[in-house]
Amino acid sequence: MATKNTSKTSTTKASTTKASTTKAPATKAPAKKATTPTVEPAKAPAKKAPATKAPATKAPAKPVQQRRAAQLQHPGVMWLAYMSDAEMSQTATATAMGVAPMTLNRLVNGHGIPTAKVTVAFARAVKKDVEQVWADVCAYELALALAEVQ
Repeated sequence: MATKNTSKTSTTKASTTKASTTKAPATKAPAKKATTPTVEPAKAPAKKAPATKAPATKAPAKPVQQRRAAQLQHPGVMWLAYMSDAEMSQTATATAMGVAPMTLNRLVNGHGIPTAKVTVAFARAVKKDVEQVWADVCAYELALALAEVQ
């Protein structure tokens, strides 16, 4: 009996080894046919009805207030000229006014309109007539307001 068991074992080992070494047949993927891309014919743009042109007319004249606002300079531009005449830098002027240099810089660069208090301090720092400097600021503000109302 011992011999029978040995023969079965060897057969079993042989079949196991044979099964593990054999590979499943590889399946080939079907070859793709070379196709040319389809191009859709270009569509003609839809025709628009011709626009009727209005007769050329002269643009209406701007109201006086709008022209005046366009001609006026921002107070900051005038203030730069006043500082130049007084031979003062922005920092020196701001220190003499009692405000931060950044405050004066913002006003000079057109990022705001100066208040009455700041205008008085500026006029005194650059030794200009307070009423004249304030009149410049007010004229600019008035021209802007009139331009907005129209």
